Amino acid sequence: FQMFVDDGGYTEQWRRCWTENGWQWREKSSRIGPGDAGQRFAGANKPMVAVTWYEAVAYSRWLAAKTGKPYRLPTEAEWERAARHTDGRTYPWGEGWQDGIANTQEAALGRTTAVGVFPIDTAVCGALDLGGNVNEWCQTRKRDENKKNYLLPYQENDGREELAGGNEVWRMVRGGAYNDGKDSLVRCSARSGDLYPLDVIDRDGFRLALSPFFDSGLW
Repeated sequence: FQMFVDDGGYTEQWRRCWTENGWQWREKSSRIGPGDAGQRFAGANKPMVAVTWYEAVAYSRWLAAKTGKPYRLPTEAEWERAARHTDGRTYPWGEGWQDGIANTQEAALGRTTAVGVFPIDTAVCGALDLGGNVNEWCQTRKRDENKKNYLLPYQENDGREELAGGNEVWRMVRGGAYNDGKDSLVRCSARSGDLYPLDVIDRDGFRLALSPFFDSGLW
């Protein structure tokens, strides 16, 4: 993420990577980086935290432009499939629980850790820290511009994956964080979407998806 900042990711040079509402927010906030909350937990191989949904999207599109590969935030359905595998498991590693198995409230660290410090918190697909460390922004909306919630079961073509939309559009976050207990967002099926895209929280980060089936929509 620091490479994005250093490359002028918050400047007019990369404005095309921001959504319309995201750029409007950036201009009003005069923000040029993740800020103090993000820096407090900074470190090699640690997840980037305290960035808005707008910033996470802008970073993903910047990376897509730099690499020519369609990086983006995962949809909520993709995130859950990665965590639950095909057997509908309770936790990314399976069914059993033991304190200290992931960077959650039970581990009592009270901060983020480098990726891979909790090797048991590994999904079948190989994704690390889906159960603990930080909550993760997804591309998916929880509610639309009219403050109407999208319903389950998941429908990918009902508008919930639209990048457009302002602060009235809540976005989904998935996965447990360092201060979540084992019965909260640590469970693969747990959902939280009461977050505005401009929210900045030091327990919230993101991961990217790279799919051969979707274009970035930019280039």
